[in-house]
Amino acid sequence: MIGLRKSHRLLPLVLLVLLLAFGLRIYRLPEQSLWYDEALSLHYAEQPWSEMLSGVSGSDHPPLHSLLLHFWIVIAGQSEFALRYLSLWWGVVSVALLYRLGKQLFDKTTALLAAALLSISPFHLWYSQEARMYSLALALSLGVVLSLLAITTRRNALRPWAAYVLTGALALYAHFYTGFILLFANLAFALWWLTQPRRDRRLLLRWGAAQAAVLALFAPWGRFAARQYAVNATYWHGALNLWQIVRDTALAFATGDRAEPALAPASSLALTALALLGLYSAARQGQVMKRALWPLLWLTAPVGALFVISHQRPKFAPRYLLTALPALLLLASAGGAWLAHLGRKQPRWPAALGLLLLGLFTGPSAAALQAQYSDPSLARPDFRAVAGYVERHAQAGDTVVIIGGHSLPAFDYYFKADLPLHPLPPGLLPTTREPLDYGAVQELARIAAGKKRLWLVLWQYQLADPTEIVLSHLLNACPRLDVTQSFHQAALLLFSVADCDLQASGPSHPFRAEFDGQLRLLGYDLQPIPASPGDTLRLTLYWEAMGQVKTNYSTFAQLIGPDGQVYAQHDHLTGHDAYPTSHWQPEALVRNEHALLISPDAPSGVYTIIVGLYINEGNLPRLPLTYPAGSMNNALILDSIEIKR
Repeated sequence: MIGLRKSHRLLPLVLLVLLLAFGLRIYRLPEQSLWYDEALSLHYAEQPWSEMLSGVSGSDHPPLHSLLLHFWIVIAGQSEFALRYLSLWWGVVSVALLYRLGKQLFDKTTALLAAALLSISPFHLWYSQEARMYSLALALSLGVVLSLLAITTRRNALRPWAAYVLTGALALYAHFYTGFILLFANLAFALWWLTQPRRDRRLLLRWGAAQAAVLALFAPWGRFAARQYAVNATYWHGALNLWQIVRDTALAFATGDRAEPALAPASSLALTALALLGLYSAARQGQVMKRALWPLLWLTAPVGALFVISHQRPKFAPRYLLTALPALLLLASAGGAWLAHLGRKQPRWPAALGLLLLGLFTGPSAAALQAQYSDPSLARPDFRAVAGYVERHAQAGDTVVIIGGHSLPAFDYYFKADLPLHPLPPGLLPTTREPLDYGAVQELARIAAGKKRLWLVLWQYQLADPTEIVLSHLLNACPRLDVTQSFHQAALLLFSVADCDLQASGPSHPFRAEFDGQLRLLGYDLQPIPASPGDTLRLTLYWEAMGQVKTNYSTFAQLIGPDGQVYAQHDHLTGHDAYPTSHWQPEALVRNEHALLISPDAPSGVYTIIVGLYINEGNLPRLPLTYPAGSMNNALILDSIEIKR
């Protein structure tokens, strides 16, 4: 009866926490523009079943969220509020599930504190207000852990086993990275089984059958998941650093992944200190397995697994580890509850320490939460404003080009004017394997033919057009008109294309030179000719990779005077800062622009322009010129130009 009365006393507090979670997540829910990921969710969800499943199978996410959203928009509509409300619901459900889990693993005080911390978490709140699958994946992951706990306490009951199989399979259909929770569940079960006085082999076989059932239910989608892992090209290749994963995730768990850098470290350290105290309290009380080792595995196994599968595929964001957030909050809440318990006795300093750590954590976290609501610089990309501006200022004879083209669904969601939209490159997913090259200029000329003005929308163009070939060609060939507004995380430019020539003629000076079997120079442009001291020579080089290049090279261009002195020089990463040579595709044509500022002291005479390649690390030698024969310190003599004072 005493326990029942205590539960009744806590019930209003639990309801208050759930009401707080709901209120914080519904507040300003439709305020921000839909961005690419959310518009992509709607794009799939509004299609018929067969087309939706076919489209999602070619994306990098499984279909459960799209299926749920497909039915939801029939009931609720397609407004920003309606699209995000589904995620809000799963966010509040996660708070309730965490309370239940905390009550079963620890105690009611720890459970209530953990639920409260999740309800005000800026990180969890952000993804509870986004029309994506992350809050759904977290709710299902909590269901997996609850089922695991029930299996180990009521091992012969059928319901926990069925719940585990169902939530495990649904979690995989929500997000591929919920597989990390299944990894944790297997590790946790193995540790628990090994510590039992009597190791029931039938229980172990039953566990293996449950894992097989989860995999069997996911098998119809497994081949699509394997294919996406093999071909996914939504990131530049390289290597991922384990410390980067740990640091970024720890900061995001404390104050979200959009907080001011000054706020996050203190909050993260306070949260970590509370979690360590939670581990210590579990050890002191002799409850190491489920109160210490399980949350610790839940927290660390996903980080380790993500590093293993992404080390050479460096596509990472802290949201991929959102499903591990409850483990940290449970440990931190256990630490806080333990300090509060100690504070009921003499001395009172443990309670004061607990309040201090909670304050250090929740203070910056609350500031970060407020910033998420009100700071425009932290908002999602503002496609609503971009589309609205074009719509208000559009004229007959206009056309719209969108780079990267994968953002078309977000722009099209808001754009109601009757103008043609041209995504470059086409496709719903960004890709680094086929970025725009010089061939895009011909497509641009076709789009602009017969048009008066061209609107250029730029978002994530570093992926789609890393050498800025479209933008630079328009700036060089066409008059730029005024756009009197700036936009958050997106750019909008307007060009008059009625009387400009956008045809690509290639290099004005075709040339062929090869450097060490790595890069081939196909020609160059040079302006102005002749030139004077103080002028800037504009040198454009046209490169292609002769195969897959593993090294990032830099290009130097020098103007050598008749006395052998260097009177102008420009060095630059070959290609572009966002598109170094290690990212190039074989035989893709890449432009490299150099500005050679001629020294005002340059005497009149005939000067020589030379170019070459080197590795911008240490004192490494220049790349040898292998064709044509003859070189000047492993440099190519490109041209001669007269300088007149």
